[in-house]
Amino acid sequence: MDNENMKYTRIVNILKSSRPVSPDPGKIEDEVIRKIEQRNQMTTGGFKIFECLFGWAYISWARRVLVTLSAIIVLLFAYQQAEILKRITKLDSRTRFIQSRITVGTRNYPEGELLIYKAIKGRKSAGKLHISEKQLEQLINSFSEMDSKYKYLLMLIDENPELKKFVEEKLNEQNHIKFNL
Repeated sequence: MDNENMKYTRIVNILKSSRPVSPDPGKIEDEVIRKIEQRNQMTTGGFKIFECLFGWAYISWARRVLVTLSAIIVLLFAYQQAEILKRITKLDSRTRFIQSRITVGTRNYPEGELLIYKAIKGRKSAGKLHISEKQLEQLINSFSEMDSKYKYLLMLIDENPELKKFVEEKLNEQNHIKFNL
């Protein structure tokens, strides 16, 4: 067995030391160089467009300036959205006219009370009008009570078809009388 191992190692050593014989070793080198140059030509042609369009990305100060500008634009957009949301929330507190009813925004918001006060103040032309906070509160409470009663009345009219028909007839008569005047 020792003899077979020695033969095996000798054959492996002979195979390792012997190199394949090439008829023209320069031809293989030339072929490899030609293929490498061919690949370089193909890649540089396609990258010229990208270098033209994105060549600024290799300049560090240009990258910093563009990143800073984009951050500023994002901040301006966020500020603009915040302002829009503020204006939308302010719209809720303004007076709205819905189905011949005046609806005022939340009671915690003083603008609703001021709008009523301005509307009353604008109606009185002779002399100055002074309203205390208590009177203003009474006015707002009576308005809220009247509005709730009006909603309840509309609900009753809508539920009862006979009453609805009667109210519509009376309204039509009043409108007809007004037009005849």
